[in-house]
Amino acid sequence: PPPRLRLFQKFSTFRILVCGGDGSVGWVLSEIDALGLHKQCQLGVLPLGTGNDLARVLGWGSLCDDDTQLLQILEKLERATTKMLDRWSVLTYEAPKQSPPALKDEENGDSNIQV
Repeated sequence: PPPRLRLFQKFSTFRILVCGGDGSVGWVLSEIDALGLHKQCQLGVLPLGTGNDLARVLGWGSLCDDDTQLLQILEKLERATTKMLDRWSVLTYEAPKQSPPALKDEENGDSNIQV
Protein backbone atom coordinates (compact mmCIF):
# COMPACT_ATOMS: atom_id res chain seq x y z
CA PRO A 1 0.00 0.00 0.00
CA PRO A 2 2.74 2.65 0.55
CA PRO A 3 2.98 3.96 -3.03
CA ARG A 4 -0.79 4.16 -3.34
CA LEU A 5 -1.24 5.74 0.09
CA ARG A 6 1.22 8.49 -0.81
CA LEU A 7 -1.30 9.62 -3.44
CA PHE A 8 -3.61 10.66 -0.59
CA GLN A 9 -1.12 12.87 1.26
CA LYS A 10 -2.58 16.05 -0.26
CA PHE A 11 -6.16 15.26 0.75
CA SER A 12 -7.51 16.79 3.96
CA THR A 13 -9.54 13.61 4.63
CA PHE A 14 -10.02 10.39 2.76
CA ARG A 15 -11.56 6.96 3.29
CA ILE A 16 -10.05 3.57 2.63
CA LEU A 17 -11.89 0.27 2.49
CA VAL A 18 -9.70 -2.67 3.49
CA CYS A 19 -11.00 -5.91 2.01
CA GLY A 20 -9.47 -8.64 4.15
CA GLY A 21 -8.99 -9.75 7.70
CA ASP A 22 -7.17 -8.56 10.79
CA GLY A 23 -3.74 -8.99 9.20
CA SER A 24 -4.66 -6.85 6.20
CA VAL A 25 -6.15 -4.17 8.43
CA GLY A 26 -3.05 -4.15 10.64
CA TRP A 27 -0.78 -3.91 7.60
CA VAL A 28 -2.68 -0.94 6.12
CA LEU A 29 -2.87 0.81 9.50
CA SER A 30 0.89 0.39 9.98
CA GLU A 31 1.56 1.95 6.59
CA ILE A 32 -0.85 4.81 7.32
CA ASP A 33 1.00 5.47 10.59
CA ALA A 34 4.39 5.29 8.87
CA LEU A 35 3.29 7.93 6.35
CA GLY A 36 1.73 10.13 9.04
CA LEU A 37 -1.74 9.93 7.48
CA HIS A 38 -3.59 8.68 10.56
CA LYS A 39 -5.29 12.02 11.30
CA GLN A 40 -6.80 12.40 7.85
CA CYS A 41 -7.70 8.79 7.04
CA GLN A 42 -10.97 7.05 7.78
CA LEU A 43 -10.83 3.29 7.40
CA GLY A 44 -13.58 0.74 6.86
CA VAL A 45 -13.30 -3.03 6.71
CA LEU A 46 -14.97 -5.50 4.40
CA PRO A 47 -14.39 -8.70 6.40
CA LEU A 48 -12.92 -11.27 4.02
CA GLY A 49 -10.30 -12.82 6.30
CA THR A 50 -10.40 -15.96 8.39
CA GLY A 51 -10.75 -14.46 11.88
CA ASN A 52 -12.11 -10.96 11.31
CA ASP A 53 -11.96 -10.19 15.03
CA LEU A 54 -11.77 -6.42 14.55
CA ALA A 55 -14.74 -6.29 12.17
CA ARG A 56 -16.79 -8.53 14.44
CA VAL A 57 -16.04 -6.55 17.61
CA LEU A 58 -16.86 -3.25 15.90
CA GLY A 59 -20.19 -4.61 14.63
CA TRP A 60 -19.25 -4.77 10.94
CA GLY A 61 -19.94 -8.47 10.74
CA SER A 62 -17.74 -11.53 10.90
CA LEU A 63 -17.63 -12.46 7.22
CA CYS A 64 -18.80 -11.07 3.91
CA ASP A 65 -19.20 -14.08 1.65
CA ASP A 66 -22.32 -13.07 -0.29
CA ASP A 67 -21.63 -10.99 -3.40
CA THR A 68 -25.28 -9.94 -3.64
CA GLN A 69 -24.89 -7.91 -0.44
CA LEU A 70 -21.84 -6.01 -1.68
CA LEU A 71 -23.75 -2.99 -3.00
CA GLN A 72 -25.72 -2.70 0.24
CA ILE A 73 -22.52 -2.92 2.29
CA LEU A 74 -20.83 -0.22 0.21
CA GLU A 75 -23.86 2.05 0.62
CA LYS A 76 -23.75 1.56 4.40
CA LEU A 77 -20.04 2.33 4.49
CA GLU A 78 -20.59 5.50 2.47
CA ARG A 79 -23.11 6.78 5.05
CA ALA A 80 -21.22 5.50 8.09
CA THR A 81 -20.16 7.77 10.91
CA THR A 82 -16.60 7.69 12.18
CA LYS A 83 -15.25 6.60 15.54
CA MET A 84 -11.78 7.05 16.94
CA LEU A 85 -9.80 3.91 17.77
CA ASP A 86 -6.70 3.51 19.89
CA ARG A 87 -3.78 1.71 18.35
CA TRP A 88 -0.83 0.62 20.42
CA SER A 89 1.85 -1.99 20.66
CA VAL A 90 3.68 -3.75 23.45
CA LEU A 91 7.44 -4.10 23.42
CA THR A 92 9.01 -6.74 25.60
CA TYR A 93 12.62 -7.66 26.08
CA GLU A 94 14.58 -10.09 28.17
CA ALA A 95 17.45 -8.75 30.22
CA PRO A 96 20.70 -10.69 29.93
CA LYS A 97 21.17 -13.24 32.66
CA GLN A 98 23.76 -12.35 35.24
CA SER A 99 25.56 -14.74 37.54
CA PRO A 100 24.89 -14.14 41.23
CA PRO A 101 27.47 -12.10 43.12
CA ALA A 102 30.21 -13.91 45.00
CA LEU A 103 29.75 -14.02 48.77
CA LYS A 104 32.40 -14.38 51.44
CA ASP A 105 31.89 -16.87 54.23
CA GLU A 106 33.77 -15.20 57.06
CA GLU A 107 33.15 -18.06 59.52
CA ASN A 108 34.90 -20.69 57.40
CA GLY A 109 37.39 -18.34 55.86
CA ASP A 110 36.20 -19.39 52.40
CA SER A 111 35.97 -16.62 49.81
CA ASN A 112 34.17 -16.42 46.44
CA ILE A 113 31.51 -18.99 47.28
CA GLN A 114 28.84 -18.93 44.56
CA VAL A 115 25.26 -18.99 45.71
